[in-house]
Amino acid sequence: MGGRLWTDIWAPCVPGRCGTLEMRNMMNRRKTGIIGGGASGLMAAVAAADNRKGAGDEVVILEKKERVGKKILVTGNGKCNLTNLSFSMEKIGEYYHGAPEERLRSIFSRFSPEDTLKLFYRMGMLTTSREGYVYPLSGQASTVLDALRFELERLQVCEGFKDGFRLGIQLVVAGLGGEKQP
Repeated sequence: MGGRLWTDIWAPCVPGRCGTLEMRNMMNRRKTGIIGGGASGLMAAVAAADNRKGAGDEVVILEKKERVGKKILVTGNGKCNLTNLSFSMEKIGEYYHGAPEERLRSIFSRFSPEDTLKLFYRMGMLTTSREGYVYPLSGQASTVLDALRFELERLQVCEGFKDGFRLGIQLVVAGLGGEKQP
């Protein structure tokens, strides 16, 4: 695409959070679109917003549902297991299936379970561990969603929904997650 703007992506904006419709000096700023407002999309949005290059750079979550993070509320029977302290790079094949072990090692060498704990602590969320499984101290998945939403608000990440306007997106991240489990 060579520097061309992705102007055919449509998504709405929460009024007053995403700016105006005019293309304000698009050449000097980057807009990153995160497709999917589930757990992976929210984490990707936090990472993208934390790593912005310029003051005018924006991050927008493009979600088809009326609210981001709804599936987080039912994970772990409503408790939301954040990570596993028993995780071991040597036994990575026992934890995750469907991807080559070398690829998994590469991913987890960049963002470990300890990094997950540090990130949520930085967001103000306390955790507790039971048999190596880490949960929010409150024991409620809603605490995890609230921490992520407050962090996204602090980072001025825009949430897009169904009806909307045209966005000029230079970088797209697909945070689509998986299917809902029964």
